[in-house]
Amino acid sequence: MPEIGTALVTLATATVTGGVALLGVFITNRAAAQRTHEQRLYEAKEREREELLTKAEELYQLTDKWLSGFSTNFLHLAPVMRGQYDYNTYLDSIIDYGKSQESKFVRIEMLIAIYFEDLRKPYEGVLSHREAFGKIVGAHKEAYKQGEIAAERFIEPFTKATLALDSAGEALKHAIAATARTIVKAP
Repeated sequence: MPEIGTALVTLATATVTGGVALLGVFITNRAAAQRTHEQRLYEAKEREREELLTKAEELYQLTDKWLSGFSTNFLHLAPVMRGQYDYNTYLDSIIDYGKSQESKFVRIEMLIAIYFEDLRKPYEGVLSHREAFGKIVGAHKEAYKQGEIAAERFIEPFTKATLALDSAGEALKHAIAATARTIVKAP
């Protein structure tokens, strides 16, 4: 009978040892799975952050290119307003410049609407100044068509509109840069 007692003790020891080993494997596997899950979440979040930063950088570049078109327009139209050269020369220069720049206004709209809604207010500020800028350009064009070749009366409001548009554009670019810095600093 002592052999049965020894066998039972051995069996009980083996069962407890096996159970502890299985519990250890279970806990180890669970911890490894949790670490893997957390690593995947971190990597996904990091990829998302990098993609968002890339979009912010693209938005900044597109916005800068778009805004430089207004400055170029001013530089070419102001001499026409002074009667220094004709409207067709102006149009040719703007067309040539436009071909080289290809501002992607629709892409700017989309990036702000989808990814950077917090930039809507400074963007709309640019749009309102662009509208004022466009009205002066349109009024000058009509005056030119009516024979007012040297339309110097447009120079002062055109200059003010251009400066206001430039200022709003710089504010938008600063807001984009601040958003990009926030993305970079995100944990």
